[in-house]
Amino acid sequence: MCRKSNSGRKAVVISACLLMFVMSVNSPAGPKGTAKEILKATAVKGGLIVHLGCGDGKLTGALHANDSYLVHGLDSDRADVDAARKYLNSKDAYGKVSVDVFDGENLPYAENLVNLIVAEYIGEVSTDELMRVLAPNGVAYIKKGDAWEKTVKPWPKDIDEWTHYLHDASNNAVSHDKVVGPPRHLRWAGLPKFARAHEQLASISAIVTGGGRLFYIIDEGPRADIRLPTQWRLVARDAFNGVILWKRPIKFWADHLRRFRSGPPDLAFRLVAVGEKVYVTEGIDSALSVLDAATGKKLWTYKGSENTRQILHVGERIVLLIDTQPQTTSQNESDIRRGVKPAPGKRAIVAADSSGNKVLWRKKIGPLVHPTVAAQGNRLFYQTMNTLFCVNIDTAEEIWHAPIKTELKGHEVGWESPTLVVRGDVVYYADFRQITAFAVEDGNRLWDGSASAGYNSPPDLFVIDDLLWTKGRQVQRIGLDPATGVQQREIPSIKGYMHHRCYRNKATDRFILLGNQGVQFLDVKSGENWQNYWIRGTCQYGIMPANGLLYVPPDSCACNLKTKLNGFYALAADRKAARKRPNDTRLEKGPAYGQASANRSTDTEGWSTYRCDSTRSGIATTRIPARLDKAWQAKIGGRLSSVTVSDGKVFVASIDTHTVHAIDAADGSTLWTYTAGGRVDSPPTIYKGLILFGSADGWVYALVASDGELAWRFRAAPEDRRTFVNGQLESVWPVHGSILVKDDCVIVAAGRSSYLDGGIHIYRLDPVTGKEISQTCIYSPVDGKQPAEGGKEMRGVLCDILSAVGGDVYMRHMKVDFADGSETGTGVHLFTPIGLLDDTWWHRAYWVINDKFLSHWSAWWKVGNLVPSGRILSYNESSVFGYGRDQYVKGNTGQWRGGEKYQLFVHDRNTAGQTEPPKAQKGKRAPLPAPLKYRWTKQVPPVCHRHARG
Repeated sequence: MCRKSNSGRKAVVISACLLMFVMSVNSPAGPKGTAKEILKATAVKGGLIVHLGCGDGKLTGALHANDSYLVHGLDSDRADVDAARKYLNSKDAYGKVSVDVFDGENLPYAENLVNLIVAEYIGEVSTDELMRVLAPNGVAYIKKGDAWEKTVKPWPKDIDEWTHYLHDASNNAVSHDKVVGPPRHLRWAGLPKFARAHEQLASISAIVTGGGRLFYIIDEGPRADIRLPTQWRLVARDAFNGVILWKRPIKFWADHLRRFRSGPPDLAFRLVAVGEKVYVTEGIDSALSVLDAATGKKLWTYKGSENTRQILHVGERIVLLIDTQPQTTSQNESDIRRGVKPAPGKRAIVAADSSGNKVLWRKKIGPLVHPTVAAQGNRLFYQTMNTLFCVNIDTAEEIWHAPIKTELKGHEVGWESPTLVVRGDVVYYADFRQITAFAVEDGNRLWDGSASAGYNSPPDLFVIDDLLWTKGRQVQRIGLDPATGVQQREIPSIKGYMHHRCYRNKATDRFILLGNQGVQFLDVKSGENWQNYWIRGTCQYGIMPANGLLYVPPDSCACNLKTKLNGFYALAADRKAARKRPNDTRLEKGPAYGQASANRSTDTEGWSTYRCDSTRSGIATTRIPARLDKAWQAKIGGRLSSVTVSDGKVFVASIDTHTVHAIDAADGSTLWTYTAGGRVDSPPTIYKGLILFGSADGWVYALVASDGELAWRFRAAPEDRRTFVNGQLESVWPVHGSILVKDDCVIVAAGRSSYLDGGIHIYRLDPVTGKEISQTCIYSPVDGKQPAEGGKEMRGVLCDILSAVGGDVYMRHMKVDFADGSETGTGVHLFTPIGLLDDTWWHRAYWVINDKFLSHWSAWWKVGNLVPSGRILSYNESSVFGYGRDQYVKGNTGQWRGGEKYQLFVHDRNTAGQTEPPKAQKGKRAPLPAPLKYRWTKQVPPVCHRHARG
């Protein structure tokens, strides 16, 4: 597993060279016994396992010891891959275990991704290639003769962890990671896609990383409505590939209906991970629990540590800030924190042994504004309302104290918290008005300066090399001399078109990572600025730079909605260029090549593609009786796509088992199945006797409809490079299952975002031969940076199922330009900014038939009130049929604050109406648009479960 202990840095340095040793495995007979011995010998406890030379798939399947593992088998023999897929499907194991063909030399994975590679024979795969794909501390376990040889990839010196909310116990939120930089490449992605709300408590409370794992506290409750119950959990993922290792429930946490930005500010300080241990409060007033980082098993709980508000790990010590003040949502909390009235409860600092269940000392302290505890070496610093203290961390004896004045007024209730940072010879205290620097040695007051709070967050203090960086009076960053407070440097930043994000900024030794609009990288060496409005830190927590990656948790913002990534992402700045392959064949001919029918289907009442036709109208031409009875039922298994139907056959994809099923429409019997190399997220398209579909493996497939034989497949991904996405391996450039056929051309898009991995590649292919007709790429950066015109409706697009109206092809809001890949084209068509396959019921987006969708908190609701909109729409030339809200209330929330109701409706497309939001007159607000006129509506209750959109 990819593990590193902070306490073992010397050992890491010693093992800078690869350590290789021979281990004999006297495994019991059978694949399960062999797998058990392999996992024991390698000590890999969860993550991504790759089995080279998977053969019949039996050992591959056995390596999936539990759901903390994801297993991928590779073989250069296609017959073996087919046999392994058949075996794994028969065991209902496919998905968490999958297999694919490779060229025997190049491993199809992103770098630093794999935790364990198992091979009885590696063939032409080089040691360099094994090391490229292995994650730090990952293991290559290769059989040579009768013995197994274990090779461990060392932990790189140029990446860093982030063990506390503010990096480490010093509260200096500066990573020493030299690899983190402006994001350009996807490393992994996970769910949920959105945070639960924008106006209540954030869905993410804390994130840290230690020992090659990522830990976070999240509300996994339904995204449809914040009023539904919470599901708070502590989640562990592998930090390098995102595989979920374990989860633990948290029963009682902060009230999720707290007013926006209302705290409590200590939530992010309640989680620390160091080496093989996780320190966490498993409830809002709980004691400190210590968990095994690999398994989540509770090791012990410190007695007397109830009401812990902040956790520090310092050497062999755990330091806890304890406060029995009740956690409340009332205004009284703000009054208490400002010292307006006496605070109830008792406060103490507790020191404990970090390696055992032993409390070392307990010190009562006075009223304070928390969390403000920091440590360096054997010195611990904490503040009360009017005093800064320094004590010995081993004995609790006071070393010195100094008077301070706390000024927190003028900011939103609940997040008022000063900043306390110690670095080198100076400890810094900042409230919302002033920075004060004290000598660590004796508490001597060194200097005072001006402080500027963040947006509903504490002031930034970053000690980077020989300067203290903080915010100037505007949006510039200023570098101060730590000893004197004299300004040495000033670097301008870019404000963006609205306020800074409501979270604390973070930094590395090279960059200050600002929440101005998106995630800006401000280079403290050169002063250069990289804007990235297409990603956004989550409310109240932000982002985390660590392990050579930028971690971006899910948010609930509507800004730049048409281009912004939604989900939990780990993004990389650079990657190694793929090795050029002399025989890189992108078109593969199957045994049924050239067997497509010369004529179109005569089935005029079929449903030949996703949502019936190329316009995605969702309108059937067939007639059905008013009363329906079940004719047959077929058990497919797994998560299913919607269906397509033609010439007596029904086609459906079992999404997570990568399999397309052909079913007899008369009796429901299975005619044939075909398994691809990745998820098939939507049903295939039927065309001239061919079944056409894309897969998350980056390939486009053409099968003969009658028997499922492969005619051809085309790799739309520019190279075969897989990574972890939402529980499985996918290509960096996946292809949606539903293929668009227009003017006798297959049109497909491969990619995720026009800002990632070189953009989205769009091809036109001959449907019969699979040969490429044209290719273009939608890539939004200009000279490696976000376009200068970035704003509310910035350039860019996310990949989606393609549609066609008239002579035009669309992807989400954008008309495709096949000549130069421009993202500026528009036209009236069916789309949604979050993708046609989205089933999250997120409250700030909807389907429209229009030429635009407006982003930003002040505009996301406008188009939905101007044109028919909903959770799902169908349409023809004269009418729009839909299901959705009857109105979208102006402003932020979008969550039923104005009496909105769900309705079924029919709208006459010939009815004249507004197409642009009303303009504001000078000195007046813009009037509300006139209510939409429907042919008829019927109020129905909201249906918040997932449903197929076919």
